[in-house]
Amino acid sequence: VLAAGTTPALGHPLLPGVSGYPALMLHPLLITPQALALITAMLLIARSPALSRWRTVLAFVAALGIGHIAQGMLPALFTYYWIAASALIAIAATLAAALDPVPPRLAFPAIVVLGAIIGLDTHGEGSGLWPRLQAVSAAGLASALLLLAAGFVGGYALPRPLRILARILGAWIAAATIMILAFALKP
Repeated sequence: VLAAGTTPALGHPLLPGVSGYPALMLHPLLITPQALALITAMLLIARSPALSRWRTVLAFVAALGIGHIAQGMLPALFTYYWIAASALIAIAATLAAALDPVPPRLAFPAIVVLGAIIGLDTHGEGSGLWPRLQAVSAAGLASALLLLAAGFVGGYALPRPLRILARILGAWIAAATIMILAFALKP
């Protein structure tokens, strides 16, 4: 993972002055569907105290990588990707909003699916293996760090106002993705 960051990566500039591997690490936070999926995964890992943090993060990163490989191997299969991704993000965000705490048997598979959603939308600049490896390793590293931080915070008994705020954020993400889905399906 760290070796992929030693050479500059080509990519469209998301923030002025930020390029290369750091820009690829910011990509999941600055692209709306990826950001919604990542924030939802963070809410789920924080709101499920009984969940194994390391196992969940490893499964998320593996699903991200598998999603990225699938996107490269079967591009025609993902014609309606955004519709399916929006529906799955809405379901996962609804879990984060509705359940307190979120049971691990629901949180774990939802987090893994969210990792695959991010992987399916992670693109390397260029057609070679190296740009794709840089993109997926940067997205995986940034996501893993954020999930571990959310899991660390969620491992403590959060005060009621923070739990309510997390539920509101989950409800907002669910509503936003349902709105995106409605516009996508509008005739």
